[in-house]
Amino acid sequence: MLVVRKIMFGCLLLGVVCTLICMRVLHLREAVVIGRTVTVSSNSLRSEGVLTESGLTQVVKNPHQKPENACPELQNIPNLESDREMDLSTTIEVDEVEHFVFGNRLQEIRDSVSMGNKLLKEGDIGGDKYSNHTLGRLASLGVQHGGYTYIPGGIYRPAKCRSRWRVAIVVPFRNRTAQLATFLRYMVPFLQKQLLEFGIFIVNQENDLLFNRGMLMNIGFLESQHFSYWDCYVFHDVDQIPQSEFNPYGCINMPRHFVSGADNRNYSLPYSSYFGGVVGFKSAQFRLINGLSNVYWGWCCEDDDLGQRLNTAQLRTNRYSGQTGHYKAITKNHFRSSNHSAGESENRENLRKSRRRFKTDGLNSIRYSKPHIELHTLYTNISVDIRRL
Repeated sequence: MLVVRKIMFGCLLLGVVCTLICMRVLHLREAVVIGRTVTVSSNSLRSEGVLTESGLTQVVKNPHQKPENACPELQNIPNLESDREMDLSTTIEVDEVEHFVFGNRLQEIRDSVSMGNKLLKEGDIGGDKYSNHTLGRLASLGVQHGGYTYIPGGIYRPAKCRSRWRVAIVVPFRNRTAQLATFLRYMVPFLQKQLLEFGIFIVNQENDLLFNRGMLMNIGFLESQHFSYWDCYVFHDVDQIPQSEFNPYGCINMPRHFVSGADNRNYSLPYSSYFGGVVGFKSAQFRLINGLSNVYWGWCCEDDDLGQRLNTAQLRTNRYSGQTGHYKAITKNHFRSSNHSAGESENRENLRKSRRRFKTDGLNSIRYSKPHIELHTLYTNISVDIRRL
């Protein structure tokens, strides 16, 4: 009888030991997979993480789930500056900006972007508008960097709190590469300090026709929705940089004109009703005014047309006065084409008739060929060949 009891006790003890060993193994296995960079074999990465070209994986802890605690409101974020130091006179390259923003994590970021572009080319991502499908797939390639989760294509999420706003920064663009590098150098840290979830979309006019800023902004609005739902959109000239970090880029007081004045105009506006340079809308507001007009080619008038659309829709605009809305202009490497004013007389004539076109000229009338979309480390590039409608 005593022998039987010893055998039973031994079996029970052996079972407890085996259970503890299994729990320890599972715990260690989870610790390897979640929340830090590890070097592992390709086979295990296919089932556990994200394989990058450098052989490293950065597995973001449940990238689809945002932190439960909300980020602080702007006035409660520490260490913001009311007049930050900026050197806009020195030409810098995009790779210099990459090193400044990402430091020793740059190669991991580049690998992540490369993987994202492969998914784009394979047609494995790219959902309908208002779908999180694209962003969800790209988030699986996310890299933890500082206090942010970086997602390929210049999309950032605070890692330690849930952002109050998801903001799409849309930049109409052509032939301003040097200014773009300076813009990114100062805008990415600025937006990060405000603890926003944001994406930067550069909408490049891919032809030599007169520049059509309104069409590019409309396209940026529509195409950015293929990535995610955004609470609001900030349409931003590439040569305008905010001086005060207290200038909120979250979705408050929209529609809003962000600029109270810029240094190249002695911090004054061309006229009181001016609504250009940097403007913001919530999605429903932008749709209510039917976006911007598509008829303005070359210099002049799309901003004034936008102001008339806001008045017609009875949307009250907002602007912060004084230092909060001060901007510095990037004047270096700012070259105008010899024919930039070629369409001015036609544009002024179109402006006189703008109220007639309000409901038929804009988002609901735009047509354009399929854009070429490419993820970069600091932004998503949307190149499009636009034509007269």
